[in-house]
Amino acid sequence: MQRTSPKLTQYASALLASLVLTGIAPFSSPFATMLHAQSTISGDISGVVTDNSGAIVPNAQVTIKNTATGSTQKLRTNASGNFRASLLQPGAYSVAVEAEGFSATTTTAQVSVGQLATANVTLGVGAAATNVQVNASGGLMQTEQAEVSTSFSMQQIQNVPNPGGDLTYIAQVAPGSVMNNGGGYGNFSSFGLPATSNLFTVDGANENDPFLNINNSGATNILLGSNDIEQATVTSNGYQGQYGGLGGANVNYVTRSGSNKFHGDLKYYWNGSTMNANDWLNNHDGTPRPFDNANQWAADIGGPIVKDKSFFFVNTEGLRLVIPTSQTVFVPSAAYQAAVLASIPTTSIPFYQQMFNLYNTAPGIERATEYNGDANRNSFRSNVSNQTNEYLISARFDQQFGEKDHMFIHFRTDHGVQATLTDPINSAFNATSVQPQYEGQLNETHAFSPNLTNQFIAAGSWYSATFNEPNRAAALALLPEAVAFASGYFSPVGHDVYDFPQGRKVSQYQFIDDVTKVIRNHTVKFGVSYKRNDVTDYGPQQYVAPSISDESLQDFAAGNATVFQQNFPQRQTEPIALYGLAGYVQDEWKATPALTLTASLRVEHNSNPVCQTNCFANLQNGVASLDGDTTQAYNAKIASGLHTLFPSYDQVSYQPRVGFNYAPASMHGNTVVRGGFGVFADVFPGTVAENLFENAPNINTFTINGAGLAPGVAGSATATAAASNQAFLNNYAAGASYSSLTTPGSPTYVAGFSAPSFTTTHPNIHYPTYYEYNLAVQQLIARNTTLTFNYVGNHGIHEAVVDPSANSFFTPDSFTAASGFNSTLRNTVPDGSFSQVTEVRNQADSNDNTLAVSLQHTSKYLTVQANYSWQHSMDEISNGGFLPFTDLTNVSISAPIDPTNLRAQYGSSDYDIRNNFTLAYVFTVPKFYGPRVLSDGWLISGTVFAHSGSPYSITDSQTTGDLSSDSYYGTVLATPTGRTLNKSCDAKASVDTPCFGAAPSYTTAADGTTVVTPGSQFTFGQSFLGQRRNSFVGPNYFDTDMSVYKSFSIQRYESAKLQLGAQFVNLFNHANFDQPLNDVAQGSAFGTTQSTVSSPTSIFGSFLGGDASPRQIQLTARFQF
Repeated sequence: MQRTSPKLTQYASALLASLVLTGIAPFSSPFATMLHAQSTISGDISGVVTDNSGAIVPNAQVTIKNTATGSTQKLRTNASGNFRASLLQPGAYSVAVEAEGFSATTTTAQVSVGQLATANVTLGVGAAATNVQVNASGGLMQTEQAEVSTSFSMQQIQNVPNPGGDLTYIAQVAPGSVMNNGGGYGNFSSFGLPATSNLFTVDGANENDPFLNINNSGATNILLGSNDIEQATVTSNGYQGQYGGLGGANVNYVTRSGSNKFHGDLKYYWNGSTMNANDWLNNHDGTPRPFDNANQWAADIGGPIVKDKSFFFVNTEGLRLVIPTSQTVFVPSAAYQAAVLASIPTTSIPFYQQMFNLYNTAPGIERATEYNGDANRNSFRSNVSNQTNEYLISARFDQQFGEKDHMFIHFRTDHGVQATLTDPINSAFNATSVQPQYEGQLNETHAFSPNLTNQFIAAGSWYSATFNEPNRAAALALLPEAVAFASGYFSPVGHDVYDFPQGRKVSQYQFIDDVTKVIRNHTVKFGVSYKRNDVTDYGPQQYVAPSISDESLQDFAAGNATVFQQNFPQRQTEPIALYGLAGYVQDEWKATPALTLTASLRVEHNSNPVCQTNCFANLQNGVASLDGDTTQAYNAKIASGLHTLFPSYDQVSYQPRVGFNYAPASMHGNTVVRGGFGVFADVFPGTVAENLFENAPNINTFTINGAGLAPGVAGSATATAAASNQAFLNNYAAGASYSSLTTPGSPTYVAGFSAPSFTTTHPNIHYPTYYEYNLAVQQLIARNTTLTFNYVGNHGIHEAVVDPSANSFFTPDSFTAASGFNSTLRNTVPDGSFSQVTEVRNQADSNDNTLAVSLQHTSKYLTVQANYSWQHSMDEISNGGFLPFTDLTNVSISAPIDPTNLRAQYGSSDYDIRNNFTLAYVFTVPKFYGPRVLSDGWLISGTVFAHSGSPYSITDSQTTGDLSSDSYYGTVLATPTGRTLNKSCDAKASVDTPCFGAAPSYTTAADGTTVVTPGSQFTFGQSFLGQRRNSFVGPNYFDTDMSVYKSFSIQRYESAKLQLGAQFVNLFNHANFDQPLNDVAQGSAFGTTQSTVSSPTSIFGSFLGGDASPRQIQLTARFQF
């Protein structure tokens, strides 16, 4: 475990000094402003007490009582008649007001997470014993906050269709949220920000995976726990100081507690293949419907231990699944196999036969037919199944210590076995993962006085997520190295055997403290938080089995590997540690009864990640070390044994934020104008640490081009890599250089030595930073119905760039001469001491402008949340730079296309969804005429997701692969031929007829000359950017889910009921298609539709290959009391 760094004390002192100095301002300026007192797990109630004439009533006694638990808080109105109760547990409250000479009056208020409920009270003259019931504001009109915030009640969370029960699903119906149907990282993007920038918290504790910057999840890749949630709030542009850590949406969940009444339920959901439609593409190809069996359950019970004092709540949820898959598989035809076996060296034949045998025995191979007139390959739809399971147990204990103290403890544990990968060629290449997880939290809220409240959170968690084949030895015996063809021309064989074992074990602990002080018309708040992660990273074991990627047909037929990579680690795991320290001050100033001004300053320090074994290595001067001097010793070029990841990392990020909320008195609270501006920052995902501990000499990585593909033959890539590694190990410490290792006659000469690959960082790394702003108008258009118009924008700077071509150059050959490729790269290698060099830096920018319209309605029978947005989001690299947003048929371009000109690829972001509509509703059907057993107890709920297509580019893996021998590993874009281009395709028609017509092709004669034949609309890339990035748009997406339930009362048990029903996923069985295949090097497959898409989470989990695109029906039974 890492010792406490002396610098931590320095950072904490600097942080405190900054906050104290800036905190003076609210008290010294008559224009001081403030930020809301509520936190990410609590809310406030405030109000003004007046008499019938409108005169204020000071010193009135206000008693606020939680109607479920009986906990109370007493306070008095100030000289202005105002009162405010802070940091209250979400739920329903009564607000009772008494004053001498007036009748006692009671109102009700609903407290939501991060929001201020208004409970203004008018007292009538009369006896003190008189009790008059009035209604406080329902909370739809946000008359205090400036940010974009949407709360979802337990009724919505429990009843809105949520296939799989994922906690993040409800956030996708919040304003500005765009569902990710592309299979990449992050379930949604919010207002054009990366899907890896959203922060999830449960009871205030961080619920993000620090390794990926996405929500935590279990074995099914679903964040279970929706049955444990009382309320969820999605906050974008959170101008309150407690919001931070990541720049996107803050999604906050508050768990359920017991109450003074026992309550509980049992739920069971079942789905089988007989309840599902077949995938559209399966029907089209004559592929039978795959088998599935999905069982899902939940149960909970809660109640009092001591009335008004002690409460408990226990919950369990789980899934047990047989997952159906549906994917197109491409295999070499018999004629192609025979031709290749006749052309390769005889020593390579056994290995090639081993590969071909795997293709020829794949499940479903009997359905394979020639693909689109391509004699080299056949195709079929695979429908193999796999199994996975997961369950969760959670518990909460609440204790009320009088009126001033409330404490609760929450615990959850999650266990399961994940079907990580289902290989369509051979099940030996499947991958699984056993994933245990434990979390615990203590939360205490203490009121020192009616005007001073403190909330403290201590939380910790541990999880393990390691991945491997069920029998790795058997997988390697079938094929000792994985082969992936350029743009999937043939399906990969030995699928991802190089990628395992891998994974991580992560410990996290966190401390948060918030203090609220009410001073006249100001509510001042300050707080601090500290979070640390200790990661045991299994990444060193990746690529120990060799990987052959971007394999061209020409290299394959010659017996050569286009791009070969193999790692040689010194350790099996590496311990990584990182922490974050933050603090804020804020003030809310009620300048007038109609105007609230807010301001805050948040200060964050994210630690420079450390390796406890000093495993990091970097180039001494970053890419400046690539000086071309191959005689310089490797141990002089490389700084090894480093403890910290970055040479220089921002120590502190200052994040000022301001906002306003104006409710004109002339509009009687029916119109609100609000807006604000704030600075927010991201933190790099933990995956960045792998980049530097996978460097030589800790892990020697060799990327070799053009060597023999088959292992065990003379001159093979595997033999070259092994010899190069041994030479490097033997001579690194002695000062060997590339020149000494490759010069015959040198004492350290090694025949065939290949230069190692390397990852370096820019000397100065900054926090990715976003300037976010909005202006909104909210109008009450009918009772319990509001309409909100909102402009939301942001500008990102210092966003991450991972450039794998930092050592690239250009050597013309017959292909690039024939295609007319014009390179911007230098003509000689920057430094021959290395092969591929990847640089991590901050250089990318982004911009988003969104116009959003939201309608909310809440009444006894109907709850509706409807949103429409028009958005234009532009950037150079999307989704934070490390992990792709799109990862199905096509993969996001996550690296510089032209290594010399990043700005040239500025264009639509991967989540530039121009038109987006979402709807969630819950309708309790009023009793109608007829027998009660038929006419009463009906509930209908549903969701609608409809949006325009996501952007993509037309790529050229042929030119990209050709340039790999020059250490270029970006993505070359194809060049239009000048003919009319289809910016979007008819997805159904493109199943059989390529959308963009014929693909370009080329032939190479025996004398080495190459002739290129342009395609109908595109030819091979004639420059890096033959078109503007992301200028094409995929198919539109539409899905509606619906649940229908009928409740039956149980005699002699008034509160008990049995509920039977069904959940319909993709109710109309609408086929949603993925983007067409975008690679011109794919021949007849270019421009064709290959797969369907669905929501990112489903009843088959997430990221597991389950086909959730056709209609599914889940039968449901619930028992509630």
